[in-house]
Amino acid sequence: MIVCSCNALSHDDIRDAVQRVRQVRPYGPITVGELYRVLGTRPKCGTCLSHATEHAKRYDTAGGGMCCQCPGSKCWSCDRAQPAADADDVVAA
Repeated sequence: MIVCSCNALSHDDIRDAVQRVRQVRPYGPITVGELYRVLGTRPKCGTCLSHATEHAKRYDTAGGGMCCQCPGSKCWSCDRAQPAADADDVVAA
């Protein structure tokens, strides 16, 4: 399934990006911006952002399908958060 038509990103691409981020940083929230950096691109029109977020939550087993992108949320990933990896570390992985 295509998640981002501007960049031709599929749900498989999002799943792979989540796995790459988790290899470097096992806990904590993953932002859509991180996913796009890992994939070597950036959002263009922005229509895909909510769709990409839903796919990322689905594929992120560290968070049990929860995210921390809403103010005041407290999920499994937040409780076990470690210092965030630098974006360059994630891209290098």
